[in-house]
Amino acid sequence: MAVKLSSLHYQTPTNRRRYSQLARNNSVQEFEAEYQELWDWLMDMDAMVTDSQQLMMSDEQRCHLFKSSHVELMVMESRKTCLLGRAESLKRSGAQLPSDFHRKIHNLTHTWRQLEKLIKEAKETNICTG
Repeated sequence: MAVKLSSLHYQTPTNRRRYSQLARNNSVQEFEAEYQELWDWLMDMDAMVTDSQQLMMSDEQRCHLFKSSHVELMVMESRKTCLLGRAESLKRSGAQLPSDFHRKIHNLTHTWRQLEKLIKEAKETNICTG
């Protein structure tokens, strides 16, 4: 059994660095796409909860809305945590980050906390049980 070594290609250090940089750029692009998807969802959720305060709803309907919004927020928590972990990894990797990277992370966490607070307060004031 003969092995043909001439057909194997080894990466030179320069090629490895180039590949590593391409992978980091791809990771930044993936992060941006995931961030945008989560941000859009969060904005929709925030609008729904905020706008519901002006809508004519029974207390029972409002309570149901806040409970379901709270559950949906908890379900999406793992995506947010994963995204924030990925952000930390990108910072440590040395990848070139977009100029608004830190602002995006701040806005996401701040808006998330505000929405959690709003839902909690709304559930409490609307005498939701369970």
